[in-house]
Amino acid sequence: MTDETERLLFGILQYVRASAVSTVRGPARSVIDTPRKAKTYAAMNGEKTLQEIVAATGIPRATVWRYQSDFLSAGLAAPPGKYNRNVRSLFSLEELGLAELAVAAEAETGTKGAEEAAE
Repeated sequence: MTDETERLLFGILQYVRASAVSTVRGPARSVIDTPRKAKTYAAMNGEKTLQEIVAATGIPRATVWRYQSDFLSAGLAAPPGKYNRNVRSLFSLEELGLAELAVAAEAETGTKGAEEAAE
């Protein structure tokens, strides 16, 4: 692939992402509406398995699976495929206008970590 082709493809990708995020931002607020859902969504990088997300978030397996199904149905995530082994978030929480839930999820993780360390 030539540098010019890569540059054009990157430009197309940026345009499509910008168009898509404006379309899904509203529905995302109703789907990702708790810090637990935000934590799960943020952990879905396409590399982590369901079990690894469960371990990283402390959220029960059935709940993570249900959240992933909801994210897929809403068009907020991509199913496993050629380029990602596992379900992958298509946008960051910040891109979706959900930065406050990202902060709340981090605070929840920090609180949980402090509680576990005290035990």
